[in-house]
Amino acid sequence: MTHFGQPSWLVLSQSLLWLVVVLQGVILVGLLRQVGLVSLRIGPKGARINDDGPALGEKVSLLELRTHSHSSNGKEFPSPSTIRNSMLVFVSPNCGACRRVMPGIRTLQAETKELVEWAVFCFGTSTESDRFRIDHKLEKVPFFWADSKIRAELRIHTVPFALLLDAEGVVQSKGVINHLEHLESLLEAMRQGIDQEGVMAAHEHQ
Repeated sequence: MTHFGQPSWLVLSQSLLWLVVVLQGVILVGLLRQVGLVSLRIGPKGARINDDGPALGEKVSLLELRTHSHSSNGKEFPSPSTIRNSMLVFVSPNCGACRRVMPGIRTLQAETKELVEWAVFCFGTSTESDRFRIDHKLEKVPFFWADSKIRAELRIHTVPFALLLDAEGVVQSKGVINHLEHLESLLEAMRQGIDQEGVMAAHEHQ
């Protein structure tokens, strides 16, 4: 006599096996995400300081930024309801390092949004900038297509580049940010009140 049904214990064991497989998949995805964040932090400590950008202590006109940039996701910058430090990140759609650091920017923006107001400025066409924003899921970060006049006036030749401004728009720290750790170093300089001019002088004499 042939039995077409499977014993209940066999059905239960198969169900448990599939549950284990699904749980392993979830754990693997979580581990890969953590590995990605760790890899973003691998690199030389501190943002790479060069002569790009406005000098430390120089005031950046936020009005000029608003005049020569266009919001890509409807976010305002600076927010009219807050007065705080600002982190300006400058990128280009065709820059590999810019793409690699974007997940770190999303993470840090979420972690420090009560302390620092973030904005990303993209040098490229409006279409390229929109695609860059969508690809990197930057809907929660004020994102702007910036025209070439901003790049010329701020003297930014290398991207990704970041400027940390105080509430008055004065440059507190700056640097090329090829790794998440570079961005963290700028924030740490703000927290500790480190004089980055001294750091720059040390680099120049090495």
